[in-house]
Amino acid sequence: GVGVRGQVQFLLRIAYGEDPNRAREAILDEAGKLAQLLKDPKPVVFIDDVDDRGYVMNIVANTASPRETYGAKSDLFF
Repeated sequence: GVGVRGQVQFLLRIAYGEDPNRAREAILDEAGKLAQLLKDPKPVVFIDDVDDRGYVMNIVANTASPRETYGAKSDLFF
């Protein structure tokens, strides 16, 4: 069977002047380059909130093991 998976989740704010669709594409493109992120289920990006400073994007991706989540999240920030 499938072992316990890990999940990477974080919020990222983008300014109103930026295109949220382009931001989502860029995030998913970078996520697709990281070997530790699973391709199935694939990473997803949602608009979690809209406030006076911009769009709040919620990024969710899965790893094969909970031990891989911290490094994968850090790699996404680079």
